Amino acid sequence: MSSTRTYGAFRTGRLWGAAAGLFGVLFVASAWALLVSLEFDEQCAQGGVEGPGALGDIRRQAFPPAVICEYAGGEVSSGGTGLLGGVIWLCAVGLALCVLLALLAECAELPDSASPALRFTRAQKLRRTGTALLVTGSVFLLAYGPTVRPLLTAPSSACAVGGGWGVNAPQTLDASLFPAQATCQFRSGGTEKLNPPWTETLTPVLAVPTVIAATAAVLAWRRRRAEREQDEGEEARRADGTGRAEAANATEAADGPQARRTAGEPPRS
Repeated sequence: MSSTRTYGAFRTGRLWGAAAGLFGVLFVASAWALLVSLEFDEQCAQGGVEGPGALGDIRRQAFPPAVICEYAGGEVSSGGTGLLGGVIWLCAVGLALCVLLALLAECAELPDSASPALRFTRAQKLRRTGTALLVTGSVFLLAYGPTVRPLLTAPSSACAVGGGWGVNAPQTLDASLFPAQATCQFRSGGTEKLNPPWTETLTPVLAVPTVIAATAAVLAWRRRRAEREQDEGEEARRADGTGRAEAANATEAADGPQARRTAGEPPRS
């Protein structure tokens, strides 16, 4: 039956475990870098940081979180730079690879001759891939939804949504839905991005595992449906065979006395 028939699958537990560990390290390291950079930003703005020459500008890096104070003769930075920045990037790349490999493995179904370490029914596989799609899709929507909402509700005036600009509302130029971004042009002639620039990178990055998880879920659903159709066909054939056998037995039982009389056998009492 379809509820007990199992199929081979790759073992992805270690990949998911590694992804969880890397995410934990990434979260802690990024939080630490953010706290350090915020404190350094305040000190740099107040002139509490000594640098080579006069302070020219302060750059704030989104990922890894860092603040770079630009002086006439060089830069002084703090936060996600140097060794800490390398750890953050290493964890981010490792996390992405583990998640992508685990999701790609969920798309595959191994033959019986492969002797896989794990076996699942197709119903279990559908639940696994559905859960992966739910998690990845939720993360994607949490990041993408707030950035695209102004462009969906008011495409021509997204830059003025919730700002109380009145007649001085900025113009919305070069709007795009994916990644969600637009250029806001003010009355003074200055321009500014509707969403932070890092969202243009984060949105496609989060879309990739969501698409892979959706592909795995669709494949699992199609295989489950094919299995059900096969089982229904087998049950129909068995029912048809059983019906024919019962009809043959009934015919034989009805024709039995007549056949015996024709052959000259005495009727059975």
